[in-house]
Amino acid sequence: MADTFSDLFGDVLEDIPEYSMAWNIKSARIDRRMSQEDLANRANVSLSCIRAIEDSKHRPSMETFLSIVEALQVSADSLLEGEMSPAYQRQPTFEELLKDIPEHDAAMIRKAVEAMLEQAKSEQKKDRP
Repeated sequence: MADTFSDLFGDVLEDIPEYSMAWNIKSARIDRRMSQEDLANRANVSLSCIRAIEDSKHRPSMETFLSIVEALQVSADSLLEGEMSPAYQRQPTFEELLKDIPEHDAAMIRKAVEAMLEQAKSEQKKDRP
């Protein structure tokens, strides 16, 4: 079963040079479950700009490109070349980590983590002036 947008549709456009950056931006955005509007807001650019970039109708300026890199929390090379640096790969969610664990064990782990979070919050409150 495919896990990401790239796994499902990657072979269609990724090998065509003029589409690769647009494809990589769109793929990274979708893999992070972000809408075009989310990306536009985080990158501080217009929605029409993101649409034009993803549709390969517009190449971003360096400033816009770097804003997109920061908003997606990926490396620039991953958007230019498609190779995702391990440091910038999306980390699995807590629930994704627990998906293959028996439910009884997963429930115990959730309770333990919740207890640790509560303890950390109460200690943080004590440390505040």
